[in-house]
Amino acid sequence: QSFGAPFYIYNYYIVTNFLQRVLGEHKDWKKVGAETINKANDMLFPTMMHHWRVWPVVHTFNFYYVPLHHRVLVQNLVLVGWSGYLSHLNHE
Repeated sequence: QSFGAPFYIYNYYIVTNFLQRVLGEHKDWKKVGAETINKANDMLFPTMMHHWRVWPVVHTFNFYYVPLHHRVLVQNLVLVGWSGYLSHLNHE
């Protein structure tokens, strides 16, 4: 949660923003790269604050109350919603 999540979220923003801008607008790669890095830097901390509000609660609930054979299902269901939320933030 402390090391993997920021790395994953930052890379998610970098890859999706870069590909959307390069493929959609055909801009200069260097300019798009700089804009993408700036946007990812701006979005990382607020996203991590939301991440740290959601996932510790999910993990606590999952490990204490959900039977072992259903834990992956719970994680994946929440992850679908989380991925949608990241996509929403990325397109604001």
